[in-house]
Amino acid sequence: MRVLVLANRVGHEIQRPVVQSGDTLEIQKKQFGELLRRKVEERQIQFIGEEASHKWGTTTARTLGVRWENIDMPMEERERRGILEEQQQRNRVPSYLGDQAKTVLLEEGYQRDVGNGWVELELRLPSDVDREQFMFDRVQENIGDADSVLVICGIIHSEQMAERFGGIGARVEVEVWPSF
Repeated sequence: MRVLVLANRVGHEIQRPVVQSGDTLEIQKKQFGELLRRKVEERQIQFIGEEASHKWGTTTARTLGVRWENIDMPMEERERRGILEEQQQRNRVPSYLGDQAKTVLLEEGYQRDVGNGWVELELRLPSDVDREQFMFDRVQENIGDADSVLVICGIIHSEQMAERFGGIGARVEVEVWPSF
């Protein structure tokens, strides 16, 4: 099995369908949709598992004519597992790093350069492990006989998802969109 983990570093709102308006977010949404179409074609993707809000309904990936499943853990399940409160308290911690400021995925979380020497660190939480296992399990439950799989998730989950798939013998690649 081949798995492409497409790590979204700009926020999940980019995954919602495009509404034509021309602002920066809408342009990014269109670019993201084009990227997904290209990846599906190039890699002959047969299944897409997407970390997406259960409130949004249709997402960009769902419109591509490929088997699709929302793999994110619903709020009710987070509550049942006792992780809802922690997940809702995910903080973005601002820090001044001066010339050392850069966007990078760290062990502690995702560090985003926000300009003028400042970064914002989105910390990993202990409960992220539960969510990532849930997402991995959802893909496994819904993959069927697909040999080429696309997993779309936030960058904070990308390396851990890749490790899980690698652990079952899949050939895994991680791509970050937009690239650094």
